[in-house]
Amino acid sequence: MGKLDWDLYDPTGDSPTRLHDWLDLHVINYDSALRAFWGLEDDTCPEHLDFETWQEARQLDTSFDSLFGSIRELSLNPRLRRYLEGIGTPDRPLGALPALAFNTFIGDRIQLAMAYSALDKWGATSKRATFLILLLGKERLNEVAQGYLRRSTELFVWGFDVEAMVMASCALEEALRRELDEVPLEQYGLTRHPGQLDWEYWQLIRGAGAIGVFTAGQVKQADDIRLLRNQLLHDIPVTQEKAGQILLKLTQLLAALVPARGTLLDDLSSE
Repeated sequence: MGKLDWDLYDPTGDSPTRLHDWLDLHVINYDSALRAFWGLEDDTCPEHLDFETWQEARQLDTSFDSLFGSIRELSLNPRLRRYLEGIGTPDRPLGALPALAFNTFIGDRIQLAMAYSALDKWGATSKRATFLILLLGKERLNEVAQGYLRRSTELFVWGFDVEAMVMASCALEEALRRELDEVPLEQYGLTRHPGQLDWEYWQLIRGAGAIGVFTAGQVKQADDIRLLRNQLLHDIPVTQEKAGQILLKLTQLLAALVPARGTLLDDLSSE
C-alpha cells in the first residue's frame, strides 16, 4: 500500500477530483505496466521472458477480444476457433481451453477488461445509488424482504435497468410463494386446474388480494410487475426513472406481504 495523501480529496475545489478519476488512472497505469512486462509493443523479446512465452502472449493479446466476446456469449466465435485449432488439434479445438483458463496472461487481461467495464459504469453508480435515496419509504422491511429487494437494487445501481426490473418480478414471485405457501387459498375462491401442483404467479397475486394482504391497487401494481418479464423481451423502452419506480412499488408490496414477525398464516389465524 502506498502512503496516504490527504490532498487527493478536496470536494470544495472548482474541479474536484473524484474517486472515479483516480481509479481510472490506476487502471490505465496497470494496463501500461502489463503491456510493458509482456512486451506487447516490442519488436524483440524482453530479457525476462523466453521467446515462446513472449510469442504466446502476443498471440493471445491479438485474439483477446474474440476470447472475451466468446466468454460473454458462451460460444466460440470463428477467430477464437482458428486460434484454438492452431495451438491444439484441429479435430478437438476445445481441448486447448483448460490451458487458456489457467493462463496467467489471460487471467490478468480478463481482470483488466472487467476493470475498464466497471469504470465505464462507475461514474453513474454513485448517482444511481443517490437516486435511490429519493425512493426510501417509511416501511422498514425485515431481513427476508430486504434480501428480495437487495438483488434488484444492486443491478439497478450498476446500470442494469432491464435486469433490475426482471429481478424485481422474480423477487416478488419468490416472496409470494414463500409467504403464501401454507395459506389455504382454495378457501378464498382460488382453484387449480386438473394436474396443477403449484399456484401460478397471477393466482398468487389474486390470493394476496383475496386474503387482504394486498389492496386492489396493490394487486394491479403486482400484476404490472409480473407482466414485465414478457414485455421486456419485446424491447419496451426502459429508463432509470421507470426502473426506480418499479423498485419503489416492489418495496411497498414486500412491506405488505412479508410480516415483521411470524407468518401470514399466523396473521390470518389471529383474525
